[in-house]
Amino acid sequence: MKKGIFSVLAMLLMLSVFAQKQGPNPEQRAKKMTEHMKTNLSLTDEQTKAVELINLDFARAKVDMEKGNHEANVALKNDFEKELAAVLTPEQLEKMKEMRKEQKGKHMHKGAPKE
Repeated sequence: MKKGIFSVLAMLLMLSVFAQKQGPNPEQRAKKMTEHMKTNLSLTDEQTKAVELINLDFARAKVDMEKGNHEANVALKNDFEKELAAVLTPEQLEKMKEMRKEQKGKHMHKGAPKE
């Protein structure tokens, strides 16, 4: 289960890196992450509200975090995982894990030559 959360975090971090290149603010990033999770994890309204707050805190912390501060980044990811685990059901956590695996597979094949 922890690997699943870590995979979603990796996906969210990739989204945040991509979003930083695009320039949206933390609120926009949090909203996009929340909508993605709501759709793919079938969140209830109550879960959506809680996840949105978690995502907003995470997005704001990422902006404030200094680049290259690995320990702070790991601590932030761990806190994010714990907060999500308290809101999501075991089934949703498992689905999130599967989404991360798929996302990781897509990113690994990006650099492969096309046939």
